[in-house]
Amino acid sequence: MPKEQQRREWRTEIEANTFATKLNECILKQEYGELDSETFYKLKRLAKQMETESILEPDAWYGKNLSDPLEEIMAAGVMFIKTLGEANTLRRQKGLPVMSPIWANEEFKSRLKAKTKAETAPLFSKLIKECVTHKISEYGGQGNRELEPTTKREWTKLLGGYVAKAIGTYSTETEQKTLMAAVRNVINKGVEERTELKDNFGKPWGPRYKNKIAKKASEFGIWCVENGYLSSNPFKSLPKKFQVKIERRSRILGVSEVRKLFEVIAANEKYRKMAPYFSILFFGGLRPSEAAAPNASYRRLQWDQFNDWRRESETTGGVKFEVFAVDNLGRRMSKSNIDRTADLTPNGVAWIKWALGKLPADGEVYYDRGLVKDIRQDADLWGNDSKGKAKWPSDVARHSMSSYADQNSDFDVKMIGYWNSCLGHSQTQYLKHYQGRVEDQKDRTAYFNILPPADNKSGNVDLTKQSDVGILLL
Repeated sequence: MPKEQQRREWRTEIEANTFATKLNECILKQEYGELDSETFYKLKRLAKQMETESILEPDAWYGKNLSDPLEEIMAAGVMFIKTLGEANTLRRQKGLPVMSPIWANEEFKSRLKAKTKAETAPLFSKLIKECVTHKISEYGGQGNRELEPTTKREWTKLLGGYVAKAIGTYSTETEQKTLMAAVRNVINKGVEERTELKDNFGKPWGPRYKNKIAKKASEFGIWCVENGYLSSNPFKSLPKKFQVKIERRSRILGVSEVRKLFEVIAANEKYRKMAPYFSILFFGGLRPSEAAAPNASYRRLQWDQFNDWRRESETTGGVKFEVFAVDNLGRRMSKSNIDRTADLTPNGVAWIKWALGKLPADGEVYYDRGLVKDIRQDADLWGNDSKGKAKWPSDVARHSMSSYADQNSDFDVKMIGYWNSCLGHSQTQYLKHYQGRVEDQKDRTAYFNILPPADNKSGNVDLTKQSDVGILLL
């Protein structure tokens, strides 16, 4: 628009506002004497001008909806001036500069646009649902790989449950401080809701669980940015607000507890077929989902991964075997995204041979969820102890194997980082959580000397005798 035309429009607008103010004063005082012939002339001129403005065009809102455009525009102008006057009175009281009509009009337009944008912005309830749906799909993980079942459950419960409860009704136009306050409030007031955990039911969440929820909110914020819903992550600093100051090591089972578990298996014929599964967990260090995932029937460790049991371990005297990240169809078989070579210690080999009568060359590891529960119940490893702690913490077999294998002088470890490589830990993680955990070598020896009973079916050997170890591999 040319500057001269813009200046004319500004002068016209200022004149109109000035006259409207004067007209309003006359109406309030009911004194119309001041409206002389010149005033009426101005009124006619303004009326003519309003008729030519785009505000009265047929396709404009005012042109369609005002029964008497001139009168109603005048009324709107009067209301605008009165409202502006009230606002400026308050601003003066607060020591702020008064607003001109042009300034106020720009502020009004800006607020209306922001309000419209906020009312049409997507709600977080919709975005969270979209995010969770993606995360639990077969392409939801890093590198478009499928996430582990436990991780999927975390996305569904932590984000789809708790975070959605906190911010589901807010939109992407909501202020960051409001979003942060909402999530922090839900986390701070959260309590254990699982009725099966009787001792902990109704108690506040622990620091680690709070941190997990905060991390999920932050990861969701990253997802929103990556998908163009937000320009920045409003939850970026949230995990620091719930930082776990004390990092505790994962719990492990004592030698007597592990021995009792296998004694229960050996004492009941129907439990016998579950011995290979527990042997691979406690003496091979696999995650339960790597041996046999309950919710994915295809995730079973295949016996051909032991290569006919010919790869004797120079470190333990047991057998090396392969743990694959994906199968030949590209389906997830391990939490890790890297294939690794694991080490099944001699007593683990012995339990498998005892249970099956031979070392299998094909097929898969047998698994039955009902038998797992029965065995653990009989071994007093189900539910919580008197202090409310789980008797079977998550991945306890793997953590136990990692701890009893570390610095075990019965093994001939020649390579730095051997065990963290076999177990799929980072070296930092392994040293932090497992090094020096079991101090007495007698306990380390006893753990890997948990052996099956000798009987004629399996042809067992005494693995405490070095001369007999190699017999298993024949």
